Amino acid sequence: QAPEDERQRALADIEGASLPMEVVDGVAHIHIQGLLLPNGAAWFRRWGARATDYLEIALMVHHAADDANVRSILLRVDSGGGFVRGISLAVDAVQAAREVKPVHTHTVGLMASCAYQIGCQAPRVSADRNALAGSIGELLVLVDESKRMAEEGLEGGA
Repeated sequence: QAPEDERQRALADIEGASLPMEVVDGVAHIHIQGLLLPNGAAWFRRWGARATDYLEIALMVHHAADDANVRSILLRVDSGGGFVRGISLAVDAVQAAREVKPVHTHTVGLMASCAYQIGCQAPRVSADRNALAGSIGELLVLVDESKRMAEEGLEGGA
């Protein structure tokens, strides 16, 4: 299937679904919040968790870019990030949308890791004074100190 056909089919599949997007005075507010996933965020939301998946983000951004009633797109981000796999769907969608409509990213809380990568695709990014933004490519190094601790007579564990 052609990519455009897939996109139209996916948009039809989510018609009426509870996606984190609303249009207010010609501005599409796309909510990117909680854990970012390659897919399946709706399942997490059913159980009360905050989650958004990359396919949803891409579809909402494409939908807003194609909608004649939408003048601009606002990505409202409050997420510490999530899975890397699948992020290119959302990144590519924002990059394509900014070619046809103004795109702005704003965070009131947290915009880090994958959320930061998506949000920074907008030409204009802003944050509330107390928001936290940044932190791409974090690396955590774990050191196994169990042998040293045992030699000193200490027990490890949580």
